[in-house]
Amino acid sequence: MATSLWRNRGLVKALVQREVIGRYRGSVMGILWSFLNPVFMLLVFTFVFSVVFKARWGTGSDYKQNSPSCYSPDCSFTTCFQNASVGRRA
Repeated sequence: MATSLWRNRGLVKALVQREVIGRYRGSVMGILWSFLNPVFMLLVFTFVFSVVFKARWGTGSDYKQNSPSCYSPDCSFTTCFQNASVGRRA
C-alpha cells in the first residue's frame, strides 16, 4: 500500500489539496480555524473547571492525568459531535 501511495503521490496530493480547498472555501479564517477551534475549546474547559468549579491542579504523581491537556481529546470529540449534530462535516 505504501508503494502504491508513493507511486501515485501526485494524485494523492491533488485530491488532498482539492478536499482542503473545498472544505474551507468561503470561510473567513480558512484552515486556521481548524487549529484555533480546539485551542478555544481548551481555554473554555480550563476556565470552567478552574474558575467555575474551583478545581485545582495537583503536584502529585497524578498531575499529568489531571492537567488541562487531558481535556484536548474531549474537546475534539465534542467539536465533532457538535458539528455532526447541526449537519456540518467534521
